[in-house]
Amino acid sequence: STLHADSLEYFTLSWLFSDETDCIGEDYDQYEYRIMRISRSDELYDTGGDDWGWQEMNAEYGGEEYFTMNMPEVSDDWYFMGFCFSKYIGFTIIDIPIAFSSTRPFMMHVEGPSACRRGEQLGLRLLLVNNEPYEMLAVVTLHDSPDYKFVHVEENGIVSSFGARLRGGSHQHLVYLPPFEQQHVDLPVAPAVEQGDIGIVISAMTQAGKVERIHRLTVLGEGALVNKHTAVYLDLKNRALVLQYFDIYVEESPLVPYQNWRRYVFGSTSGEITLTGDIIGPAFPSVPLKTSTVLGREVKGTDGRIFELAINIWTLHYLRLTNQLQWNLAKQVLEDVNVIFAQTMKRYDKRGWFRNWDSSKPSIWLTAWAIRIFKHASFQDWENIFYIEPDIFSNCLKWILAHQNDLGSFEETPWYNNPLDWKMKGKKVNGANDTVQYQNVSLTAHVLITVQEVIQIVQGAIRTEAAKASVKAIRFLERQLHSMTDPFDIAITTYALTLCDGIDKEYAFKLLNSKSKQVGDGLIYWSRVPIPQNLIRMENHRPFISPRDYQTDDSLAVEATSYALMVYLMREGVTYVPEKIVQWLTTVRMGSSAFISTTDSALALQALTEYAFRARLKDITDMTVTMELPSTPGFRHTLHVDNTTFSEIQKLPFPNVWSHFLNIIRAKGSGQALIRIKTISSYNNELFSVLPCSIKFDDLACSECFHIFASTCVLSVILLCIRWILQDPPVSGSSVLEVELPTGYNLLESEAEQLVTSGIHPTLRDARTVEGKTFWYFEYITQEQTCFNHTVKRWFPVANISLVRQVMLYETYAKENFIMILVNSTPLYILNICEVCGSYQCPYCPYYNKTDSFIPNIFLIVIVMAMLHITSRNLHIT
Repeated sequence: STLHADSLEYFTLSWLFSDETDCIGEDYDQYEYRIMRISRSDELYDTGGDDWGWQEMNAEYGGEEYFTMNMPEVSDDWYFMGFCFSKYIGFTIIDIPIAFSSTRPFMMHVEGPSACRRGEQLGLRLLLVNNEPYEMLAVVTLHDSPDYKFVHVEENGIVSSFGARLRGGSHQHLVYLPPFEQQHVDLPVAPAVEQGDIGIVISAMTQAGKVERIHRLTVLGEGALVNKHTAVYLDLKNRALVLQYFDIYVEESPLVPYQNWRRYVFGSTSGEITLTGDIIGPAFPSVPLKTSTVLGREVKGTDGRIFELAINIWTLHYLRLTNQLQWNLAKQVLEDVNVIFAQTMKRYDKRGWFRNWDSSKPSIWLTAWAIRIFKHASFQDWENIFYIEPDIFSNCLKWILAHQNDLGSFEETPWYNNPLDWKMKGKKVNGANDTVQYQNVSLTAHVLITVQEVIQIVQGAIRTEAAKASVKAIRFLERQLHSMTDPFDIAITTYALTLCDGIDKEYAFKLLNSKSKQVGDGLIYWSRVPIPQNLIRMENHRPFISPRDYQTDDSLAVEATSYALMVYLMREGVTYVPEKIVQWLTTVRMGSSAFISTTDSALALQALTEYAFRARLKDITDMTVTMELPSTPGFRHTLHVDNTTFSEIQKLPFPNVWSHFLNIIRAKGSGQALIRIKTISSYNNELFSVLPCSIKFDDLACSECFHIFASTCVLSVILLCIRWILQDPPVSGSSVLEVELPTGYNLLESEAEQLVTSGIHPTLRDARTVEGKTFWYFEYITQEQTCFNHTVKRWFPVANISLVRQVMLYETYAKENFIMILVNSTPLYILNICEVCGSYQCPYCPYYNKTDSFIPNIFLIVIVMAMLHITSRNLHIT
């Protein structure tokens, strides 16, 4: 690939735009900006072309074949090579490469944010390129659409931020293009929809041709978005009719009499209902399954990649065990799993350990968790596509066994006195003085499970050592059974002893059974503290189920209950108790394909897959679901689930997101299904934001300061202060700080990583940036308040930016331990489209649509005056 000259010029123009005053007070390095902006590869190579010139053909029949290839929108010179393999003439290659140029006479590029909030005004950047030796006149057209409008600027650049004059219909603009030159045009657009996906159609027509582009834009509700979930398990195995009533917490009107605040932001509500067969949820709504898809989060550490590997592999196992696996889908998923596996192996050391971040130390818990998932992913049916070398298991197992002490327990490495996941540091409360003691019970059981599953793969002396270490760990856990009181320790220990066929597995099972808790209609679960069920509101003698809220120890309860479910399935199969456990797991879902956090979701998916394999309800499922919405007259829809649509996700959006949602389920035959309601609304008042559970875990503060040039905010410095306020545990586990950015502002991930490596925060280990958000990953958070700041720059001109944004801090493996605050951005809210130079109509901006000064020709003046003189004489004679 060659250097994109036109792309470099394009980004040069974009960089000049960032200084609205057009001043040269600072010596900016334009070359560094062009190279570092978004991605170095995007500047030097066509990363989005996707090997567009690579084609294969079978020349055995006929010897000719024609291809249609979509070449990238760049001005480049390409050289095509060709080679072939033949059983008659062997390997051959063409002598001279075929030259080809993708340069077009006229080109247009459109750049802008891919998402915005309701009410914001965007300045889309157009780059018009003339590659011909003659001048062109380009007519730029913003095509008519009910989804967006054109933003008008009044005379002398007068325009309001929130009261600008908007006009629909098509809008034309004439641009003069000199030979071999480019012109920058800022086109102001305001979305006219409350929320949803729209396409902004822009075309440019010249004498050399016409180019049309569609800029895809997602319009979100204004304010801080809040998601609410309600999941219900529909059990029709022994009855033919089920009635369920769902309560939607959103009121019909956001107005509160005699108050200056609103219940929610106008036009920000939306909702949908999803229906899938069985209890797993939708299988592969996207390929591959990503953390952003199932949990709405971004991950970057090794633990996040292991989670993505686990959910993809166990979903494949679920489809395989229930006879739903299609090889085309499996092949596509496994090809993506190879990429995830490579990302996981990035932090693998040949000595046999994994670390979570580049700057972190090796971890016993993480290494054991990684090779356990690797074992689940190693399957003979797809070894030709995805294969893990046995040496990886041998090296890791050898390194893990070196950390077993004489008592038989496994200890974490000395760098993790404060573990990444506090569930792995077993807790024991001394009843005499209420002191808390930490033991290695949960970590030892965790490692024992891994050793028992991986021992079948390794060979030689390491297998013998693993068998001896397994016996020592079993004896240690059996000695600790009589003093165990923590339900999580008991659940994971019972599963480990049952898996290893320990002598005291029966006693452990009795102890596990005695620690179970029940809620609602006999739903069974295990937790350190009681987990209340969804709030039930009784109206007209009908129970309306409210959305699920985060509760204390939610993720711990899901993980412990998943271990307990697998124990019951190994001992008894599908009986009354496992069914009640599955029903409880369904009620605590906080998403369609996941639960609370990463590890608990992976273990729950494994346990539910084992249950689905034993239940075998696919062939007998035949269910009709009828839904009614009282707030919308005439809203009545019917969905059907049978063995042909068992794992397919069926979505139904509903228009008016308020009132009560009535579900009438009629089943023909029997079966089971999972139904979930998701509602979204936005808030600009902390009184109605998502609240953590009853215990406050973190303290979070955020402040902003803006660097102002010519009354505009070009740079935003965000200061964040965090603190852990609990005494037990003394510090948090691995935590994530999620910061929303104003629309049009961004931070390069390379710059964020430079902040991490600079030591700006003592426990900050990594960072990730996506459009509209930054994620900061901490190894732990202490009880001392620590602060750090980062600077974001405006990349795209956006006016009337949303007034509030949200900042959230939560534990990686316990999402219920979180705090969310709202940040007010009034300086950005009052900016109009000309203050951010988002329109070609603004007279004080670098790309104002002006005409160059006209210097008259003396010869033309003389001719014109002579013609006027002759004309006047003729008129006088007449």
